[in-house]
Amino acid sequence: MRMWMKLLGVMLVSILALPLASAQELELYINKHTFEPGDKINVTANILNPLPQELILMSILFYEGKDDFPPKPQSFVVNKFEEKTIELYSIEVKDHFPSGKYSVIASLVQNGNVLTSKNLTFEIINTKPDFEFEILTCQDKDCFNKSKVFVKGEFIYLDYISEVSNPKVNATLSYPDGSKEQISLPISIKPQQIGTYTLNVKVSKEGYRTQNLSVQFAVIEKEPKIEKKLICNENSICEPEKGENYGTCPQDCPSGSKDNYCDKVEDGMCDPDCLAEEDVDCKEKIQITQNKTTVKETSKKTKNLIVLIVGIIGIIGIFLIIKFLK
Repeated sequence: MRMWMKLLGVMLVSILALPLASAQELELYINKHTFEPGDKINVTANILNPLPQELILMSILFYEGKDDFPPKPQSFVVNKFEEKTIELYSIEVKDHFPSGKYSVIASLVQNGNVLTSKNLTFEIINTKPDFEFEILTCQDKDCFNKSKVFVKGEFIYLDYISEVSNPKVNATLSYPDGSKEQISLPISIKPQQIGTYTLNVKVSKEGYRTQNLSVQFAVIEKEPKIEKKLICNENSICEPEKGENYGTCPQDCPSGSKDNYCDKVEDGMCDPDCLAEEDVDCKEKIQITQNKTTVKETSKKTKNLIVLIVGIIGIIGIFLIIKFLK
């Protein structure tokens, strides 16, 4: 009889403990389900912990799309036998938040075991999308040779590529000595300071999210001597796509070739890869062209003047002949 009483007691305790162990409660609430820029997202959790042990409430808010929006995890302690309301998130929607679906998942955890979980979803609309924008630091004006390390006194070409046309670009260049300068892109500079340069760019476009980007590049005293892999095949054909240029393969790419390399050699040929101020031959070519244009214009004006004089003389002659005949 006592054995049955003990067994019955164990069963009663088990039955009574069952609803107690599963009686913890978790509910999520949100102030609305669709948000626009300027709105505030408020997510709260109502929790009941009937257990004689503390629980951990873990939650995470995340974006369901592909855009870069970092998840926002949270954790809170729920004491034993405690009933409380916790504000999980209070976030103002900004223009740069990606539009789309978001989710919040919350779980009550005891000793690493999830006792219960709840989730809710909401949507953000009418925010401004991103657009692709890349800052370029190059060794040539066409940016065939991008680099982050340059030699003092040589030209650096700063440019950009943008997914949208005509973005508004504000750029600030910070020098190694700490000084700063507002610049316009694209631009070429001839650095005289050795060290790290920082280019900060703020880019905007109507209907898109404003972006703040930054890139660093270094200027060194002189280029280190590095043994280069042989890329010159000496076939009398200049092949820039294979890395050949006047600097790496003068046998195939003579001075003045279109090889993505400004050789700056005074050879009477304006290198098409150079800016006018880089190659003295380009300056001379511009001066010769200007001189030829001036000579042509002078010659044309002289011819027109002769024609005009001959015409006037002819008209006077005809007038005298008619007067004489009368």
